[in-house]
Amino acid sequence: MAQLCRDQARFDAVGTSVLVLVPNGPNLLGRTLPEIQPTYPVLMDKGSKVAAVYSGITQYWLNGTPMAFIVDKQGVVRFARVLESQSDELDNEEILTYLAGPD
Repeated sequence: MAQLCRDQARFDAVGTSVLVLVPNGPNLLGRTLPEIQPTYPVLMDKGSKVAAVYSGITQYWLNGTPMAFIVDKQGVVRFARVLESQSDELDNEEILTYLAGPD
């Protein structure tokens, strides 16, 4: 999540809101969230109800695997990236390139 803070201004520049959703409520991030001091909202998905809506990703969600989704204003997922493990970090450049659109 720290990488999202580093590029917050770049996300803002392309009119994008960053939200982080954490499965299973605050237990997963209780101690580390104050250290990170995110510049974006961090929402807790207690009971993984949001994960249930996107049923294809539930197994990754419940394991805490980092994922990125770009969801448009109509609620349609336009971009998705699921990483291999909990220790991987998302690549902001890939997301920002997608958001910038074709050259």
